[in-house]
Amino acid sequence: MLALAWLTASLGLAATAVPLWGDRMPDRQPQQVAAQLAETKAAGFCADAHRMPYLTWHDAPVSNRTDSCMILISGGGYRNLCDGEWVDRFAAYLTARGIHCVSLWYRTPRPQGLPIYQTAWEDGQRAVRLVRRAAKERGFNPEKIGVLGFSAGAHLALMLATSSQTPAYEPTDALDAVPCHVNLAVPIFPAYVLSDGLERSNVRKGDGADITLSDAFRFDAKTCPMCLIHGSDDIYSSIGSVMVYRKLHEMGLSSDLHVFAGRGHGLNKENGLLRVLDRWEDRVGDFLKEKGFQDRLPRG
Repeated sequence: MLALAWLTASLGLAATAVPLWGDRMPDRQPQQVAAQLAETKAAGFCADAHRMPYLTWHDAPVSNRTDSCMILISGGGYRNLCDGEWVDRFAAYLTARGIHCVSLWYRTPRPQGLPIYQTAWEDGQRAVRLVRRAAKERGFNPEKIGVLGFSAGAHLALMLATSSQTPAYEPTDALDAVPCHVNLAVPIFPAYVLSDGLERSNVRKGDGADITLSDAFRFDAKTCPMCLIHGSDDIYSSIGSVMVYRKLHEMGLSSDLHVFAGRGHGLNKENGLLRVLDRWEDRVGDFLKEKGFQDRLPRG
């Protein structure tokens, strides 16, 4: 614990932050940081103090505690981390329902010379391993770990949910022997899902018989059930979520799909601004309950 505290302090991270890597972080690139957009815009921001991706654990549930945990992931086009408000909202929503929550803050902007998601995927697999290792100490089941993300963070959630049996990086230490699969995923308005928009918004709105799912998603033997949330007018087409759902259905993985009419990116009607107009989060809550993520621990 003293060593972790020293490392956290030396990296300039908050005391509650858990750094993801030791001294062998894969694909380290000098332009990347792990910081929320608001932090990078603040006066006096020091990039060198924010190179290390990290986890932050939210306060443990005080009542109705369950044996499940959700990893929350910001979006931002793999250019930045801009969804801190969404993350905080869902952390409060899920914690009130007895679910442990932890936020992942991965490296941005997009790496050079690699797929746009590569370093985030590396950070994501490492994060799942850290969360799984913490399960016993924090009191949740290591096989009841879910992931929930927004936009590019939802793309990363899909990578973690569909492709855990493909190593994103070469092992760096003993932790990398811990499995990195997740048991449930909630991709919320995911980006970069279809072949007509692998690095940008969909050129043809996802329409066309030749358009396919990104081949980055392996849909391997550890692929898990999902609750997919999208708006019908999203510039990152909701057809991506529809096609993911169809693939899960073919695999026999009971999942939910919710496409909201007239909603754009961010599930709103006003040009993608963060403005929640209904309680669509309850669709997520219903799915988690159905999958046993809201089952209360027995009193002991």
